[in-house]
Amino acid sequence: MAVDDHLMSCSYKSTLGIECFGCGTQRAFLALTRGDILGSFMFNPGVILFLLTLIAFFIVYFRKPKWITPVITIGALATAFGMIGNFVFKLMT
Repeated sequence: MAVDDHLMSCSYKSTLGIECFGCGTQRAFLALTRGDILGSFMFNPGVILFLLTLIAFFIVYFRKPKWITPVITIGALATAFGMIGNFVFKLMT
């Protein structure tokens, strides 16, 4: 029995027939845990961008360097734009 057999289905997609911003997040995270970075990015680029932003946040929390605040802001914006871009791409294809 594989983990892939137990993924939750998207109620947004099953109701409206189109993928939401978060569609592919579970598959992207599983691909990332298997070491498939490109596959993870293809499922949902927001996962990798979010994890990088989360790492930057923890650096701020424990080290508190002055230069990291813009990095977190840029990371949050990159995550948002990555998820929106993924959503638009999936709508077009």
